[in-house]
Amino acid sequence: MQLRGLPGAILRPGNMSGSTKSGVWNANDFYALFLLAVIDLGCAPAAEEMDRLGWEMDLTPVNWAAKCIAKSVMEPGKSLGKVMHVQNGQGAIPMSKVVSMLSEIGWSVTKRCSVASWSKLCEEKGRAGNDGLLKCSIAFDSFAAYFATGSATGGAFDCTNMADVMGGKKECVCEIDKEYLKKCLGWCGVALPE
Repeated sequence: MQLRGLPGAILRPGNMSGSTKSGVWNANDFYALFLLAVIDLGCAPAAEEMDRLGWEMDLTPVNWAAKCIAKSVMEPGKSLGKVMHVQNGQGAIPMSKVVSMLSEIGWSVTKRCSVASWSKLCEEKGRAGNDGLLKCSIAFDSFAAYFATGSATGGAFDCTNMADVMGGKKECVCEIDKEYLKKCLGWCGVALPE
């Protein structure tokens, strides 16, 4: 990491998601597109199939990541010469649990079907004029493999170096819960349940 005498560090950000404070999130991020599609369709792939495929959602709130990066710059003695994964220490959440949270929040996501049927439904409704569903449909095949962080080929990154900078493992956790999802998806334009 020291080329020609210049010290450095490698910061590898995780999957950036909405701010914990404002909910501002890139509505074209595939995790956002997928969740918005599930809400819009009122249907999700079956939990058993998502679990079998190892589908998980791994989100790192952007404001939390910025705080970690700023702290690593302000305390270079803890970060120089290291690779630091700026990734939420909470770890990935099973996609089936995230879909359940959508229902618990109050969105009507009552139907379940196979992944193939869900993808086809998303494509059909997207081609009928729903831009968000069309975007989700176009990218779905490549991102379905990306969701499989819980499969044998996926997994979490080592956040030990980030924990050293942040002052411990507890400081590296930013909880992704129902309130967080509600805030971020609301910012993306979905009508909030009453």
